Parts: sequence; C-alpha cells; structure tokens
Amino acid sequence: MTPNIRYDWKADKDDALTLPVGLGYSNVYKTGRLPLRVAAEIQYSFIAPDNVGSDWNFRLLFIPVIPNPFR
Repeated sequence: MTPNIRYDWKADKDDALTLPVGLGYSNVYKTGRLPLRVAAEIQYSFIAPDNVGSDWNFRLLFIPVIPNPFR
C-alpha cells in the first residue's frame, strides 16, 4: 500500500492531518515484451479534516516495467 499522508500547515490543528490506512493487491503480468504491474488499493482515512476531502479512496495502477538500459 502507498498511502497519501497529507498535512495542511495553514489549517487548524484538528483539521490539518489526513492519515489513511488500507489494503491492496499487486501482481506483474507479461503482456508482449514488457511486463506490466497491475495494482489495486482501497484506503480509509481514519484521521481526516471535517470540512474537506473524502473518507474512502480507491486507486487502480497500471505500471510498465522497463528493462534497465545500463546493462
């Protein structure tokens, strides 16, 4: 999981921090010549500002795995 922890330095102390926790799944698939990493994550912000933002977050990632050009 790659949480997006945020802190707003200009907000009130009680509404400054966003701290999510969650679960995810990731796997590498071979599609043609390049491997492709596919990941899905769901996060719940158990500490979040009262007036802005969402409580739940869902992320879907498609990341190509590029070979090392320096070999």
